[in-house]
Amino acid sequence: MKPWPADRGIAVGGSVRFGLQTDFTENCLPKALARFKQAYPEIQVEVSADRQTVLLERLDKGQLDLALFFGAGRRGDAQRLTALPMA
Repeated sequence: MKPWPADRGIAVGGSVRFGLQTDFTENCLPKALARFKQAYPEIQVEVSADRQTVLLERLDKGQLDLALFFGAGRRGDAQRLTALPMA
């Protein structure tokens, strides 16, 4: 696993507004938020879980700083993080 900037002694602070689809909230979110908070205790994270269309609308209005959702290929400003296996 790659080290986070805080692991290298880089201090950061502020806040981030993060949106994600509800599909990610049960399995991924608690562990990721705990790790992030440990690495960056000075950053306030505001999390919103909703449908993709709502997240994209809020992102476009500047109400979110970033969003995690399925199907990032539909937007030119999106970055693909991974491919998830379907079952």
